[in-house]
Amino acid sequence: MRTFQWSHELKIGHPRIDEEHQLLLGLIGDVEERLEGVGAVPADAAEIYQRFLIFLRSHCDFEEQLMRDLPSRYVQRVSSHCRNHGQLMHEARALLPLLTAQTSKAEVLEYFRRAIISLTRDLIMDDSELVGILLREHHLVLMPDGGGESELRLS
Repeated sequence: MRTFQWSHELKIGHPRIDEEHQLLLGLIGDVEERLEGVGAVPADAAEIYQRFLIFLRSHCDFEEQLMRDLPSRYVQRVSSHCRNHGQLMHEARALLPLLTAQTSKAEVLEYFRRAIISLTRDLIMDDSELVGILLREHHLVLMPDGGGESELRLS
């Protein structure tokens, strides 16, 4: 069972960031599914997690590019967000050796889920703040989607 299922409630309002969060959570869920049951950790769990790490780095790079375009009054917040990305990547990379060790699935799954809860919380909470700043600075605008609802789009 996946710790996080993508849902509308996890959207933060930036189309690309939401799409990437959905993909990242999907990869995490794929790893979790491979850790369920008994026996040793399957090799493809580490392969999927490596794809997660590569995509997470790309996601962080995209956000940092968005932040570089913000006015200088956000320099401290941008620096903090980038430091958080560094910490997030460090914590995420620390999980990889667990997936390549000859450890039981049960041991790895328990630790993996605790770590993923923390990583996901940090990822979505920090990005929610970023979207708020982008809205205030008119880098995102609220646009009707034609179906009676609205979505945020890059301006």
